Amino acid sequence: MTLVACTKKLHSRPFVRTALHGWGIRERADDIRLCVSELATNALLSGVTP
Repeated sequence: MTLVACTKKLHSRPFVRTALHGWGIRERADDIRLCVSELATNALLSGVTP
C-alpha cells in the first residue's frame, strides 16, 4: 500500500462522520463508519491502477 492509499483510507471515517451528522443519523453511526472504512481499504488493496 502506498502513502497516498494510506492517506485516502484515513480520510474516509471523518468524511462519513460529517455526512452522517449532517443527515441527522446517529443510530449505528460507528458501524457505518467501520463498514465504509473497510470498503475503502479493500478497494485500495484489491483495486488495479488505470
